[in-house]
Amino acid sequence: MEHVKCKDFIGKQGLGLDAPVEEFGGNYSAGQRQMLCLARAMLRDTKVVCLDEATASVDTETDDNMQKVIATEFVNCTILTIAHRINTIIENHQVVCLQAGNLVAMDSPSAMLADPNSIFSQLVAETGEASAKNLKQRADAAEAARARNTRDIERTHLDSHIC
Repeated sequence: MEHVKCKDFIGKQGLGLDAPVEEFGGNYSAGQRQMLCLARAMLRDTKVVCLDEATASVDTETDDNMQKVIATEFVNCTILTIAHRINTIIENHQVVCLQAGNLVAMDSPSAMLADPNSIFSQLVAETGEASAKNLKQRADAAEAARARNTRDIERTHLDSHIC
């Protein structure tokens, strides 16, 4: 519960993990319900997690918390995210852009942002100059981190064969 920031609100009920959950989680906020779903996925050791507009009705603080949990706790999972908030998917490995139900682009956010004419670049530009700059920096930083991790894994793999 600590990993998904649920410990406090569950603890306040005084029943711990025996706290009741009303139908459709009515006794919890939208953000609390989403975090509980992430906790459940962690406990089940889920390999594929599908997030369908998971952050659409939560505040930006909860959105940030969800992204941190996903990035740290689901590092070895496949995450499929359906979202309208670019902030939610900017650090993903791949982004798929659909228009009228058709695939119009698929690549890393950083690669798509490198092309100012791409549909993804246009969507990011619509967020405003400061936001677009921040999103590009985050996409590029995520891409660089993935490249470093890949090099480290390849180096480790190579070192294990040398011994």
